[in-house]
Amino acid sequence: MKNILKKYLPSLVYGGSDGAVSYFTLMAGAYGAGLPINMLIAIGVSNVVADGFSMATADYLSEDSRINVTPKEEEMSALVTFISFVLIGCFPLAPSLYAYYTLPANATLPLSMFILSTILTLIGFTYIGYLRGKILKRNIYRTVIQSIIICSISAFIAFYIGEYIASIIQ
Repeated sequence: MKNILKKYLPSLVYGGSDGAVSYFTLMAGAYGAGLPINMLIAIGVSNVVADGFSMATADYLSEDSRINVTPKEEEMSALVTFISFVLIGCFPLAPSLYAYYTLPANATLPLSMFILSTILTLIGFTYIGYLRGKILKRNIYRTVIQSIIICSISAFIAFYIGEYIASIIQ
């Protein structure tokens, strides 16, 4: 099992990192813009599935561009990318779904749910960093911090761009 994880670790990291970042940045931008929860869910769920599929096809084509890679390896790499994208992409999505079922659909996401989504996203980044460190036998603290810092930058950018754009188009 460890050899399989090591072999497909790049796809797991690629899909998982982008899954968490993609939904969180979308949610952060929407939160910054004050979009209602029902719109956030519609955009978020379609984003997680469609972007996950897009990432998987890009991974497949990337692997297909390598020499000496079998079709089974290409397919497995794409599948790992898709699954990790969707699973880790659901970390930041969960609080929005909870808010949708407990608040009026046209309400905006409460700050507490945004903070919980942020925490769950950081947990996703931490998990990716932990896996990288453990499987590659690297310093786990370094790989965790690296994942958190690198992945968090785009989340901050999306939030502030969403907030800024919302303020100038009102």
